[in-house]
Amino acid sequence: MADVTVLGVDSGPRLYNSRIIDTYIKYLGQKYAGVDTNALLRYAGMEPYQVADESEWFTQEQVDRFYDA
Repeated sequence: MADVTVLGVDSGPRLYNSRIIDTYIKYLGQKYAGVDTNALLRYAGMEPYQVADESEWFTQEQVDRFYDA
């Protein structure tokens, strides 16, 4: 897997599969419908199409930013 910079997020090894984030987004939709998940993903340097793609992987920084938000 190549290291790349995504939307200003530092590059690094891609360690986390998009299925983890997808599951969390679905949970937020059920329990916290008022959360703007698109803004959350933008902050983390992720795109909805990437989360929907089960072959996508995210960096530690992207996942940290997602959970911080």
